Amino acid sequence: MNDSKSLHTIISLTKLAKVLSMIVLVLTIIGLVCCALMLALSPRLGSVLAEIDWEDLTSQLSPSQLAQFNELFGSFDQKTIIGLMNNALIVGVIGCAASAVAAFLAYRYFKSVIAAGTPFTFPGANALRTLGIVSLCTSLGTSVISSLIMGSEINISLGGSLAPGIAFLVVSLIFRHGAELREKAEAAALPSGEGM
Repeated sequence: MNDSKSLHTIISLTKLAKVLSMIVLVLTIIGLVCCALMLALSPRLGSVLAEIDWEDLTSQLSPSQLAQFNELFGSFDQKTIIGLMNNALIVGVIGCAASAVAAFLAYRYFKSVIAAGTPFTFPGANALRTLGIVSLCTSLGTSVISSLIMGSEINISLGGSLAPGIAFLVVSLIFRHGAELREKAEAAALPSGEGM
Protein backbone atom coordinates (compact mmCIF):
# COMPACT_ATOMS: atom_id res chain seq x y z
CA MET A 1 0.00 0.00 0.00
CA ASN A 2 2.86 2.40 0.80
CA ASP A 3 4.43 1.77 -2.61
CA SER A 4 1.31 2.83 -4.48
CA LYS A 5 0.95 5.87 -2.22
CA SER A 6 4.60 6.80 -2.83
CA LEU A 7 4.25 6.19 -6.56
CA HIS A 8 1.12 8.36 -6.59
CA THR A 9 3.13 11.14 -4.90
CA ILE A 10 5.97 10.73 -7.41
CA ILE A 11 3.56 10.96 -10.35
CA SER A 12 1.84 14.01 -8.82
CA LEU A 13 5.18 15.76 -8.37
CA THR A 14 6.15 14.74 -11.90
CA LYS A 15 2.99 16.38 -13.23
CA LEU A 16 3.93 19.57 -11.39
CA ALA A 17 7.50 19.35 -12.73
CA LYS A 18 6.13 18.89 -16.27
CA VAL A 19 4.13 22.12 -15.94
CA LEU A 20 7.12 23.98 -14.46
CA SER A 21 9.43 22.73 -17.23
CA MET A 22 6.95 24.02 -19.83
CA ILE A 23 6.87 27.40 -18.08
CA VAL A 24 10.69 27.48 -18.08
CA LEU A 25 10.70 26.51 -21.77
CA VAL A 26 8.30 29.34 -22.66
CA LEU A 27 10.25 31.89 -20.58
CA THR A 28 13.60 30.88 -22.08
CA ILE A 29 12.16 31.17 -25.58
CA ILE A 30 10.85 34.64 -24.69
CA GLY A 31 14.31 35.53 -23.34
CA LEU A 32 15.94 34.18 -26.51
CA VAL A 33 13.62 36.22 -28.73
CA CYS A 34 14.13 39.39 -26.63
CA CYS A 35 17.93 39.05 -26.70
CA ALA A 36 17.89 38.35 -30.43
CA LEU A 37 15.64 41.37 -31.08
CA MET A 38 17.84 43.63 -28.95
CA LEU A 39 20.88 42.35 -30.83
CA ALA A 40 19.17 43.08 -34.14
CA LEU A 41 18.21 46.57 -32.92
CA SER A 42 21.65 47.41 -31.50
CA PRO A 43 22.73 49.48 -34.54
CA ARG A 44 19.71 51.73 -33.93
CA LEU A 45 20.62 51.90 -30.25
CA GLY A 46 24.06 53.17 -31.25
CA SER A 47 22.51 56.15 -32.97
CA VAL A 48 20.28 56.77 -29.93
CA LEU A 49 23.34 56.69 -27.64
CA ALA A 50 25.08 59.18 -29.91
CA GLU A 51 22.20 61.62 -29.41
CA ILE A 52 22.38 61.52 -25.60
CA ASP A 53 23.89 64.57 -23.95
CA TRP A 54 26.09 62.72 -21.44
CA GLU A 55 27.14 65.89 -19.63
CA ASP A 56 23.53 66.88 -19.05
CA LEU A 57 22.71 63.33 -17.93
CA THR A 58 25.60 63.14 -15.48
CA SER A 59 24.84 66.61 -14.07
CA GLN A 60 21.54 65.21 -12.75
CA LEU A 61 23.28 62.47 -10.74
CA SER A 62 24.15 62.66 -7.08
CA PRO A 63 27.89 62.59 -6.23
CA SER A 64 27.74 58.88 -5.31
CA GLN A 65 25.78 58.03 -8.46
CA LEU A 66 28.25 60.04 -10.54
CA ALA A 67 31.16 58.15 -8.96
CA GLN A 68 29.46 54.84 -9.79
CA PHE A 69 28.73 56.00 -13.33
CA ASN A 70 32.32 57.08 -13.88
CA GLU A 71 33.58 53.84 -12.39
CA LEU A 72 31.42 51.80 -14.75
CA PHE A 73 31.46 53.90 -17.91
CA GLY A 74 34.01 56.65 -17.45
CA SER A 75 36.70 55.05 -19.60
CA PHE A 76 34.34 53.69 -22.24
CA ASP A 77 33.35 55.39 -25.43
CA GLN A 78 30.07 54.77 -27.23
CA LYS A 79 31.45 51.94 -29.40
CA THR A 80 32.83 50.11 -26.37
CA ILE A 81 29.51 50.36 -24.53
CA ILE A 82 27.63 49.04 -27.57
CA GLY A 83 30.22 46.28 -27.97
CA LEU A 84 29.81 45.21 -24.35
CA MET A 85 26.05 45.29 -24.72
CA ASN A 86 26.22 43.16 -27.88
CA ASN A 87 28.52 40.69 -26.14
CA ALA A 88 26.09 40.42 -23.24
CA LEU A 89 23.20 39.89 -25.67
CA ILE A 90 25.12 37.16 -27.52
CA VAL A 91 25.75 35.43 -24.20
CA GLY A 92 22.04 35.85 -23.43
CA VAL A 93 21.04 34.24 -26.74
CA ILE A 94 23.39 31.30 -26.12
CA GLY A 95 22.30 30.87 -22.50
CA CYS A 96 18.59 31.06 -23.33
CA ALA A 97 18.97 28.61 -26.23
CA ALA A 98 20.83 26.14 -24.00
CA SER A 99 18.24 26.51 -21.24
CA ALA A 100 15.41 26.02 -23.74
CA VAL A 101 16.96 22.73 -24.92
CA ALA A 102 17.34 21.52 -21.32
CA ALA A 103 13.76 22.58 -20.45
CA PHE A 104 12.42 20.77 -23.53
CA LEU A 105 14.29 17.59 -22.61
CA ALA A 106 12.99 17.85 -19.03
CA TYR A 107 9.43 18.33 -20.28
CA ARG A 108 9.77 15.31 -22.55
CA TYR A 109 11.18 13.22 -19.69
CA PHE A 110 8.38 14.17 -17.28
CA LYS A 111 5.81 13.44 -19.96
CA SER A 112 7.27 9.93 -20.48
CA VAL A 113 7.25 9.23 -16.73
CA ILE A 114 3.58 10.20 -16.52
CA ALA A 115 2.75 7.99 -19.53
CA ALA A 116 4.65 5.01 -18.06
CA GLY A 117 3.19 5.54 -14.60
CA THR A 118 6.63 5.15 -13.00
CA PRO A 119 10.07 6.73 -13.25
CA PHE A 120 11.65 3.27 -13.09
CA THR A 121 11.91 2.53 -16.81
CA PHE A 122 14.95 2.08 -19.02
CA PRO A 123 13.81 4.74 -21.55
CA GLY A 124 13.16 7.13 -18.65
CA ALA A 125 16.60 6.48 -17.16
CA ASN A 126 18.16 7.04 -20.59
CA ALA A 127 16.24 10.29 -21.06
CA LEU A 128 17.35 11.49 -17.63
CA ARG A 129 20.97 10.59 -18.43
CA THR A 130 20.68 12.58 -21.68
CA LEU A 131 19.25 15.51 -19.73
CA GLY A 132 22.20 15.30 -17.32
CA ILE A 133 24.76 15.25 -20.13
CA VAL A 134 23.05 18.13 -21.93
CA SER A 135 22.84 20.13 -18.68
CA LEU A 136 26.55 19.60 -17.99
CA CYS A 137 27.56 20.44 -21.56
CA THR A 138 25.37 23.55 -21.75
CA SER A 139 26.58 24.79 -18.35
CA LEU A 140 30.23 24.29 -19.26
CA GLY A 141 29.77 25.56 -22.80
CA THR A 142 27.85 28.65 -21.77
CA SER A 143 30.43 29.47 -19.08
CA VAL A 144 33.36 29.08 -21.47
CA ILE A 145 31.71 30.96 -24.35
CA SER A 146 30.53 33.82 -22.14
CA SER A 147 33.99 34.13 -20.60
CA LEU A 148 35.57 34.26 -24.05
CA ILE A 149 33.06 36.78 -25.38
CA MET A 150 33.16 38.99 -22.30
CA GLY A 151 36.92 38.71 -21.94
CA SER A 152 36.79 37.45 -18.37
CA GLU A 153 38.07 34.41 -16.51
CA ILE A 154 36.22 31.15 -16.94
CA ASN A 155 33.99 30.71 -13.90
CA ILE A 156 32.56 27.24 -13.43
CA SER A 157 30.75 26.65 -10.17
CA LEU A 158 30.07 23.12 -8.98
CA GLY A 159 27.25 24.31 -6.76
CA GLY A 160 25.51 26.45 -9.33
CA SER A 161 26.10 25.45 -12.90
CA LEU A 162 27.20 21.81 -12.70
CA ALA A 163 25.08 20.51 -9.81
CA PRO A 164 21.84 19.94 -11.79
CA GLY A 165 23.62 17.95 -14.49
CA ILE A 166 25.44 15.81 -11.94
CA ALA A 167 22.18 15.28 -10.03
CA PHE A 168 20.38 14.17 -13.21
CA LEU A 169 23.17 11.67 -13.94
CA VAL A 170 23.09 10.22 -10.41
CA VAL A 171 19.30 9.98 -10.37
CA SER A 172 19.34 8.33 -13.81
CA LEU A 173 21.55 5.57 -12.35
CA ILE A 174 19.17 5.13 -9.42
CA PHE A 175 16.17 4.95 -11.76
CA ARG A 176 18.02 2.48 -14.03
CA HIS A 177 18.66 0.28 -10.98
CA GLY A 178 14.98 0.61 -10.06
CA ALA A 179 14.02 -0.44 -13.60
CA GLU A 180 16.28 -3.49 -13.31
CA LEU A 181 14.72 -4.45 -9.96
CA ARG A 182 11.24 -3.91 -11.37
CA GLU A 183 12.06 -6.09 -14.38
CA LYS A 184 13.41 -8.87 -12.10
CA ALA A 185 10.34 -8.68 -9.85
CA GLU A 186 8.00 -8.88 -12.84
CA ALA A 187 9.94 -11.84 -14.27
CA ALA A 188 9.84 -13.64 -10.91
CA ALA A 189 6.09 -13.06 -10.63
CA LEU A 190 5.40 -14.79 -13.95
CA PRO A 191 4.51 -18.49 -13.85
CA SER A 192 7.49 -20.58 -14.96
CA GLY A 193 6.98 -20.89 -18.73
CA GLU A 194 5.53 -17.46 -19.50
CA GLY A 195 8.82 -15.58 -19.14
CA MET A 196 10.34 -17.31 -22.18
